[in-house]
Amino acid sequence: MRKFLWLLFISCPSWGQVLHVEGGGNYTSASHMPYYVITNQDGLYGNMKNGAFVRTNVFSPSPTADSISFHFNYGIDAIGRFGQNKDVELYQGYVGLQYKWLALWGGKRREFYGNQDTLLSSGGAVWSGNAPPIPKIMLSTPGFISPFKYKWLKVSTGMAHGWLGYKESYVQNPYLHQKYFYVRLGDPQKISFTAGIQHYAQWGGVSPQYGQLPDDFKNFLKVFFAYNNEDRLDPTQSGMPENEARNRIGNHVGTKDFGLDFGYKRWQVKLYWQNFIEDITGVGFRNAMDGIWGISLGHNHRWKVNYEFIHTYTYYVAIEDKLQLDDYFNNTVYRSGWTYKGYVIGTPLITSPILLSDSLIGRKLTNNRVIAHHVAASYSTSKVSLIIQYLFSRNYGNSETIGEPTKLDHCMALMANIREIFPRLSLKATIAYDRGELLETKWGLNFTLSYRIDKLF
Repeated sequence: MRKFLWLLFISCPSWGQVLHVEGGGNYTSASHMPYYVITNQDGLYGNMKNGAFVRTNVFSPSPTADSISFHFNYGIDAIGRFGQNKDVELYQGYVGLQYKWLALWGGKRREFYGNQDTLLSSGGAVWSGNAPPIPKIMLSTPGFISPFKYKWLKVSTGMAHGWLGYKESYVQNPYLHQKYFYVRLGDPQKISFTAGIQHYAQWGGVSPQYGQLPDDFKNFLKVFFAYNNEDRLDPTQSGMPENEARNRIGNHVGTKDFGLDFGYKRWQVKLYWQNFIEDITGVGFRNAMDGIWGISLGHNHRWKVNYEFIHTYTYYVAIEDKLQLDDYFNNTVYRSGWTYKGYVIGTPLITSPILLSDSLIGRKLTNNRVIAHHVAASYSTSKVSLIIQYLFSRNYGNSETIGEPTKLDHCMALMANIREIFPRLSLKATIAYDRGELLETKWGLNFTLSYRIDKLF
C-alpha cells in the first residue's frame, strides 16, 4: 500500500495541468508476451508476463519549435507492476529548458529518432523505442529549424551523454554517447528530401575481464570522433583491452538515413532507408542492403498503410577471401551488446534477450541475422483508432551459427484505441499471436483504461 500511495503522490496534480491515471493488465498463454505486445513499448512492461499494472503521469505542454521565450518543461511518469514479480518504477522523469531553437533537458523519457514512419514502423534501425528510457543529458534543436532565411532548408541536430548501467549489465556503468544531424530540403507537404546520420557509442565502465575501461575526457574525444588508433597504442601500456587499443574505443553503432516525402491534395507518401553503421564497416556502402527500407501511403490523415523490408544478413569477403560478418549489436568487450535492461535498443527484429527463454542478459545476442517483411495499416476517426500488424521473418542466428537451420516466424496483432468511451475515460486493447520456430507459439492480450483529469489548477 505504501508503494501505491507513493506512486500517486509523485504525480500530484500540483505538478501540472493534465493528469493521466491508467490501469490494465497483460495475459499470455506462454512464458513470454507476444512480440507485438512487448516490442517498441519502451520497456513499459518490464519483465511482467501475466499480471496487472497501474500508471500515473503528468507532463508539461510541449513548446513549439519557434518559441521565442524561455519555456520550462517537465514530465513525471510512474508505474507499478503486479504479477509474479512486483515492482514500482519511476519510468520517466525529466526537466528541461527551451529558448528559441535550443533545448536542454536531463532525466529519462520516451524518445523518437530516425526518419521511419512515426506510427506504423517496425522500429528504427539503431533507436527503435524498444528499450526503456535511458538516463541522459541532451542538448538539441526542438525538431527541424531554419538556421538561415531559406524556408526550404531546415536542420535537426542534437548530442547527449547518458548512463547505460543496470544490474545485469556485463560491463558495469558504461556511458552512452549520442549525436545526430539531419538536413531537410523542400516542403514536406509537397516534396522534400531528408538525409542524416545517427551515431551512438557505449564506452567506459568497469569490465569483469579488463577492469576500469578508459573514461576520461581525452578518450571521450576519441569516442566523439570515432578515432581509429591504427595500431599506434601498445595495449599493455594503454590501459585498454587489446581490440580497443588496436581499433576504436567503445561499441559504435549508427545509421545513414535518407528519405523522400510527397504530398498531393489529401495524399501523403513517405519513402525511407536506414543503412547500418557497425563500427567502421558501415561508413561506406559496402553493406548497402543492411538496414530498413520502408514506404508509407496515407490519405486524409484517416488511413495509412506501411511496408518495411528489414535486412541484417549481409556478409562480405575480406582479406584472403576469408568470410567476415558484421556481428550487429554484439561486441567482445561490451558483451551485453547494444541492449538496455534486456531489450535491444535498435530494431527489435534483432531479438532481445527478454523475449527468449534460453537467453540470459549479458550473454551475446543469439539472433542478429534476419531477413523480414513488416506490413501494417491504420484507420482513425475522432473516436476510434485501429492498427493491424503482420511480420514474417527468417532468422539465421548470429555469426557463430552459420549453417544451422533457418527459423521462420509469423507475428500478428490487432490494436484498438477507443477514446472517450465515457467522459475522459479511454480504452486501448491489443490482441497478438506468434507462431514459429524462434519465438514460441503463443497468443496474448493487453488492455489499458486511461482516465484524464483536466484543469488541475
